[in-house]
Amino acid sequence: MTNQYYFSAGAEEARRTAPVMARAAAIGTVASLAVHGALAILGRAAGRSAVAPINATSHIVHGPRAGSVDRVDLSHTATGVAINHGASIFWALPLAWWVTRDRSRSASEIVRAAAVTGAVAGCVDYGLLPRRLSPGWHHALPARSVAGAFGAMAAGLALGAVLTRAGEVSGRGTSKWFAGEPRRRDGALPGTHPAFPQDGAYTIS
Repeated sequence: MTNQYYFSAGAEEARRTAPVMARAAAIGTVASLAVHGALAILGRAAGRSAVAPINATSHIVHGPRAGSVDRVDLSHTATGVAINHGASIFWALPLAWWVTRDRSRSASEIVRAAAVTGAVAGCVDYGLLPRRLSPGWHHALPARSVAGAFGAMAAGLALGAVLTRAGEVSGRGTSKWFAGEPRRRDGALPGTHPAFPQDGAYTIS
């Protein structure tokens, strides 16, 4: 009975966490696209190649010289893309949790929260972390362009969050992955009692 209780509690926790993780992946992917698009534009505007700021992120592996690489290559470009994408999903997590907790959030509330998240990301990355663990964009871009990249991330976070929320409201597409609390077919939320029913007794509302 005890083992069944812990198994049931673990299953419920997984059901609670899965929508947040799925939403964070979606929001973070949109933010990542915004960041990489902005970096390409900002790189060209700074007289560098479109991939130079992306390559600069690989300074975590290669050191400051990564910011001087203007060509596309696996070692610098792929590493930079992977790090930036992972960071975008990481910063999407708190926003995804916040949106999933209350799906009635308005678009303006989401935009404000995304702006705060982008500002916090910039402060943490360039104010608290060791410079070697920063995004490294400063190796290829001026300070104002680095700020612009964080602004693009905030915009991408906002767009991704609004899109996932809109999918829930419309009931289309993959909105079930972002639905939040699992419910029984009779509409009741599951408990943590040892007699927690089998998975087949539940659907995602």
